[in-house]
Amino acid sequence: MISPFYTYLWLREDGSPYYVGKGRGHRAFRKGSPSRDRIVVQRWLDEATAFAYEKYLIDFWGRKDLQTGSLINLTDGGEGMSLSKESRSKISASLRGNQRHRGCSMPITACQAISKANKGNQNGIGNTSNLGRQLSQKVKLGIREFMKKNGKYFWNDERRTAQAKRMREINCRRLEQMI
Repeated sequence: MISPFYTYLWLREDGSPYYVGKGRGHRAFRKGSPSRDRIVVQRWLDEATAFAYEKYLIDFWGRKDLQTGSLINLTDGGEGMSLSKESRSKISASLRGNQRHRGCSMPITACQAISKANKGNQNGIGNTSNLGRQLSQKVKLGIREFMKKNGKYFWNDERRTAQAKRMREINCRRLEQMI
């Protein structure tokens, strides 16, 4: 089973990191994040290790606000915590009802108008035609050729695996030195 906890780096177009975070699920890829080819993710066995590595990366790359590096992080990291199911349900219960328009229902006429507008929409909201679909080998080769032809830097699976292994070894050594 893949661990849900990871640290991530958001990279500028020149490849330098500008933000470090700890996440799980789709946090690193949320709205406002850079494109997937500029996000580096490292998975960890537990949350405590992910927080420690987040802290290490922020210390390693330095923060802009402290004039020690290139990151826009405003803290040293490691202080967030995932909420338990019990805590999430308490928060959910407290937000129920019509507080600042939370819990408002849309008029039925508005729902029908949106439904009518989206009928037959192949590219809009709710389109799941490509969800979970695997690319064929032919399509992957076509994408690879396109990337090579257009001068884009392309990572194949072997390079990615080797790079991840090297980074893990280096980072484990650095973490051991910190501890």
